[in-house]
Amino acid sequence: MFEWFDELVASIRWRGFFTFDGPLTLEELADLHDCQPPLPPPYVTFLEKYGGALLFRSRFGDHIEVLRKPECYTHNKTGDHLLRLGRGDERDLYVSVHGDPKGDDGQWVLPKPFGVDFEGWLKNRCRLERKSYGKKRWQQLMDGARSFNERELEVVAARRLIKVKMLGKTEHGTAAFEVRNNSNMVLPYFTVGLTMDHIKNGGAWLDISHVNPGAKAVVENNCYLDLYPADNVKMFARPDPEPEDRENYWEFRWVTPDAWSP
Repeated sequence: MFEWFDELVASIRWRGFFTFDGPLTLEELADLHDCQPPLPPPYVTFLEKYGGALLFRSRFGDHIEVLRKPECYTHNKTGDHLLRLGRGDERDLYVSVHGDPKGDDGQWVLPKPFGVDFEGWLKNRCRLERKSYGKKRWQQLMDGARSFNERELEVVAARRLIKVKMLGKTEHGTAAFEVRNNSNMVLPYFTVGLTMDHIKNGGAWLDISHVNPGAKAVVENNCYLDLYPADNVKMFARPDPEPEDRENYWEFRWVTPDAWSP
């Protein structure tokens, strides 16, 4: 089972495009097998083999997710008991229970349109995602990212020396950041991480092209404050970029114009 998936994963050398969160613990395995009604066997097999998974990752997000632990829901109209097993660009995979969810006659049922089992849903989602990539971009993913050149390494080093602190909301509704450039370079942008409500890995790109070496300035950015209360938007420092991360870090836009591939 999942031989096709093993071949797909093995064909990609781009680090982080497919990520797995590791083997389940003994306690997690016991919970998985003790679930009543029993979970769909292909889903259990996937978790035993790979753990939870984030697939087809890009700067726009994770397009497919296999949940390490099913999420429980109650349908707000029918009252049906639902479990979400996977997420896939507005085509999430739910199973609904028929019969008494706490009794011996309970049975999880997979809905249409993605086949009759978890593997059918996953295969269809992967097929559709694969079709969304052009030939050139897919070849890049198969080849893996090229190493940083000397100029890019200088950008990474300079980025470590630039200090950013979120100050709060301005009177005209943007977020203000204090930027101190302790490096010997001027970078076009600085990438910061943002959390807001349920979004844990958002981001913003601060225009720091006017902040010279040794200088300090206040920079503004919208930072989703038109969508979320200011108190709910928090900044965190992003780690050093790897070659696969070029497209997620705008610091490279002046030195790596081809990082933004179709």
